[in-house]
Amino acid sequence: DFFYPGEMSIVVSLVVIFAYLLAFTVLLLDLAYAWVDPRIRLTGRGYTISPHRSESLRQRLRRRLRWVRGVSQVKLPDRPVWKAPTLNKPGISARRCFGRLKDRWSALKSSLRDLAREFARYPSAIVGLALLAVLVVGSLYAVLALPYLEIGETWHSVALTGKVTVPKNAPAKWVNWFRSRDLPLTVIRSSQEGTIEKVTTSQPDGGSQIVFTMDLDYPYEGFPQDVFLYIDSSYEGKRPHASIAWITPDGREIRPKSPAIRSQNTYQFSDYIEAQIFLRRNEYWQEWFATDGPNPTPSFYVLFAQPEAQEAVALPGKYRLVVSVLPFGENTDVDLEFVLIGGVHGWAGTDHLRRDLLVPLLWGLPFALAFGLVGATVTTILAMVVAAAGAWFGGWVDGAVQRLTEVNLIIPVLAIGILCYTLYDVSLWTILAVVIALNVFGSPTKTFRAAFLQAKQAPYIESAQAYGAGNLRIIRRYLVPKIMPTLIPQIVALIPSMVFLEATLSLLGIYDPRFPTWGKVIRTALLKKALWGGSSYWVLEPIGLLLLTALAFVLLGFGLEAILNPRLRKT
Repeated sequence: DFFYPGEMSIVVSLVVIFAYLLAFTVLLLDLAYAWVDPRIRLTGRGYTISPHRSESLRQRLRRRLRWVRGVSQVKLPDRPVWKAPTLNKPGISARRCFGRLKDRWSALKSSLRDLAREFARYPSAIVGLALLAVLVVGSLYAVLALPYLEIGETWHSVALTGKVTVPKNAPAKWVNWFRSRDLPLTVIRSSQEGTIEKVTTSQPDGGSQIVFTMDLDYPYEGFPQDVFLYIDSSYEGKRPHASIAWITPDGREIRPKSPAIRSQNTYQFSDYIEAQIFLRRNEYWQEWFATDGPNPTPSFYVLFAQPEAQEAVALPGKYRLVVSVLPFGENTDVDLEFVLIGGVHGWAGTDHLRRDLLVPLLWGLPFALAFGLVGATVTTILAMVVAAAGAWFGGWVDGAVQRLTEVNLIIPVLAIGILCYTLYDVSLWTILAVVIALNVFGSPTKTFRAAFLQAKQAPYIESAQAYGAGNLRIIRRYLVPKIMPTLIPQIVALIPSMVFLEATLSLLGIYDPRFPTWGKVIRTALLKKALWGGSSYWVLEPIGLLLLTALAFVLLGFGLEAILNPRLRKT
């Protein structure tokens, strides 16, 4: 938002180009090191490091050329073709099929009991599982109870129309639990609902008068954000006339200006009260009441202010509003709705457009979990496949995987994702695919490679090779199941990183406009200077949910790693 059009693309492009040049330089240095270092001997299966006598540059070059010629002339022996023996399989009866299902169900129940017993030994895993259950329940509630089409139209509106019934930039109502002086709650009264008394009386001259009376209990010392009176009327001929009287708990009567009644009228008390008149009568209010400057005091404060207070303090007690309407024609009907805008709202507060922040906080749950789960699962599985291929085949395959991993570790993944969005205007899910492709050759690949190299030396691998099992079968049936205790905790631990990645992209302006996410809420709050303008909850609430999500998966990942890895189990 602080760059001119086109400058962001240039900056990101330069950063990415510099990163690629740095990675290419490191690759060239690695190749030069492997070629020149006399301790490294290249063989047909890879390279080994062994000390030997010093050689001249000409001798080393000759030895490298001899090695290249020797590798090109190597002939591999023909591999014998293995044929599976033919077995006469008996027919599968229904009883036998149900018996197998029963045995598998019994084994599953036994495994679940053992897993629950192991979970009970690790309190961190229980806490992480409980937090994750809360997040999942919140996601289900958001998807089922908050229909997206309706929520999307309301949330993405740039301006609100109609009656104002929600405060602006208001914290959640639970903040009153920690305050010595409670902030006022929003109060809505209506004559149609019977919360405002409506009485029609006859006049001696043959006319009529409609009188509205409302009693308001106000136990707060703080002021509300605003006070509105909505008047809905239907009449024939001349407009009716209304007079308003506001009676304070100490008996004072304040009469604002009378409004001109139309079919629909919004009466904002601040527009109909002359504060200067009341300030000239009360010298105490002159100490704190500001009539000009950057932050003038709202005029309706005179309705609630204590008459002898030298600071802005409201007078708690019972207030009364009396509205008298004189109709000048037949078939006249008037209804009132009184709205006192409080200082708190809901369980998450509101933003600068009076929108309830509970909506993006709840909708951010399923989006963050889906983004993190898809990214972590696909990245980990692809990294495992690449590591398995490199560890099993060895040679140039393993060397290529290692070189790509080392180069990719210094590539700025986030900058490349921003570059793709800036240049090609792709969606957030396309950027996720780019991030997954770049993270395949990352630190998890080295972790899986070390586990595969250890499992490769097991005796049953040699037995599988002896009876003629293929490479893919050995990888799929023997190597991959061996590292499952490492795979599952790796996926769980990687989910928070993907969740933070989505929040970071949204914070930088890369988000799906159809979804209100946590990162988008943080971005909007920072742009509106909420952190320094008294609305810190606007920033802290989504950050707290991000940290809670990370804590849930980290605790669960540690617990699963201790349960599934035999070396880390408690004795």
